[in-house]
Amino acid sequence: MGGSGWAINSTPSWVTAQNISGVYQIEELVKPATRTYDIYCLSATLNDPITHNKPIGTINNCYPYLTSGGNPDLTDPNLDTMLGGLNFAIQRIYEKNPSAKIVIGTMNKAFLTSPTAGFGVNAGHDPADTTTNSSGATYYEYVQAVRSLGDKWGIPIVDVYGKSGINQLNKAVTMKDEYHPTKKGYEGIWSLWLEAVLSA
Repeated sequence: MGGSGWAINSTPSWVTAQNISGVYQIEELVKPATRTYDIYCLSATLNDPITHNKPIGTINNCYPYLTSGGNPDLTDPNLDTMLGGLNFAIQRIYEKNPSAKIVIGTMNKAFLTSPTAGFGVNAGHDPADTTTNSSGATYYEYVQAVRSLGDKWGIPIVDVYGKSGINQLNKAVTMKDEYHPTKKGYEGIWSLWLEAVLSA
């Protein structure tokens, strides 16, 4: 799961259909009446850095961010960061099922055709690119931040960015557009996920 990103996009009501960020998806999964799963797959998406220009946050942006009613406190600025949302998700899952296996994937490479959200055209696929979004971070810093969650929580990281086989030279067959892989691109991604899930 990953939805439209992990940061809360604004301050939407809990009853609106637009609540599709990862935080809201996790809250649906951890409700008492919801079944408990053995494995949870969380995927970082391009939406936090590119579409929403959300800050990375810090590895210590941690839970709890709950109101007395048990819902996330949408006024907490930590939830409006990528790492805040992912840390929240991890901790909520372990609250429901301490034996759960959690696997997290980085976002995939992006091949921008024009400068977007402050990023230059090479930002989504070149680790050396130094252009930043309005939050002041490079695309690669978002990738590295997701990787750091593996060390923090001792959970497997699926390195979609670095190990899916998608690159500048084969993007014509591995990418459908700037952001979304083709079937061939997804084959490389899903082989990584399958390996991680089977070994979790």
